[in-house]
This record gives sequence, structure tokens and C-alpha cells, in this order.
Amino acid sequence: MSGLPNALYAVFTKDAVEGAVNAVTGRGDKQEPDEQDVLLEVNAHVHEAARRFECIAPGEDRWDFTCECGATGCRITVSLRLAEYEALRAEGRPVLAPGHEKHP
Repeated sequence: MSGLPNALYAVFTKDAVEGAVNAVTGRGDKQEPDEQDVLLEVNAHVHEAARRFECIAPGEDRWDFTCECGATGCRITVSLRLAEYEALRAEGRPVLAPGHEKHP
């Protein structure tokens, strides 16, 4: 995500994602079933913003998405190109950090 304004880059940091999840769900580190839905939404917003920048300056930039494994407190970022993220979504697969698997 090089070349992005610092204010925009902050939107994609681990702390910002965790803050967004906590703000939307109204809780701290407690994992509840709907938190995975929130992480899907956070990643969808990252995708939307990335698509806007790719239209301006197409490239092979990698974007930081959040792992959707569902493990309590997992906020690991997963760096993907837009095409990789879109392929996961097209296949109905979650964004997962290396070594992570989807928790029920």
C-alpha cells in the first residue's frame, strides 16, 4: 500500500480494524458469532477502497485484509492483491492467515 496518504493508511492498520470491530459489536476482545460477519464487512470496505485506488493507478499493490478464521482475538492481517481477494470471494472462501483455518 505504498504511496497512500498516512490518514488513509491508518484506516487499514490492525488497531483500526480492531477498533472498528469493537465499535460495531459494542465489545472488547470477546468473540461472538456475529464478529465474523463484521470482519467480512471490514474486508469488503478495504476491497471497495482498494478498487477506487486501483482505478486511479492500476497496479499489483497488495492490500491488508483481516483474517476471517473466527479465532478469539485474531486480528492478523493478510496481504493480498485485489485479484486474489476477489478469487477467494468468488469461490466462497474466507480470507485466512497462513496456518489458520475457519472456526465454527
